[in-house]
Amino acid sequence: MSPHSAIPVIGASGSVYGLLVAFAMLYPDAVVYLYFLIPIKAAHMAILFGAIEFFSGATGATPGVARFAHMGGMITGYLYIRWWWVAQLKLKSLWREAAGPGDAPPVRPARRAAAPRAADLNLEMAEVDRILDKILSDGMESLSDEERGIMRRYSDRQKGPQQ
Repeated sequence: MSPHSAIPVIGASGSVYGLLVAFAMLYPDAVVYLYFLIPIKAAHMAILFGAIEFFSGATGATPGVARFAHMGGMITGYLYIRWWWVAQLKLKSLWREAAGPGDAPPVRPARRAAAPRAADLNLEMAEVDRILDKILSDGMESLSDEERGIMRRYSDRQKGPQQ
């Protein structure tokens, strides 16, 4: 920050402080052991470190440490987690607008099959139960092709739509 400083500012500590804030925002109740001894919640640790960096930078207590670079990393970590999804959505919409309307085929919503009626489901379940009882008593070999088809359709419906 000082234009006439003979000491260059290098390092990754600002990035580490950004990760600290990002972690605290995503997992605020996670317990972290400060100096491997003191259990503290991640959110409280980020606030504590932010206060220490702010007051140390404001008083100039340690001139060889770029305290405001740490604060910049913390602000960047906050903004990244807080606004990333909004920025990503805006960038996607800008990209689509730049591509033009004729470049991509229109997206049609998937058609849903009509829901079966409750009476049909009860009849089908009775048939499935009968087939399962037959399998239990006589084995899979005793099923007819029609019964196998019923079970296959029932199984596919239970799995849901494949993607």
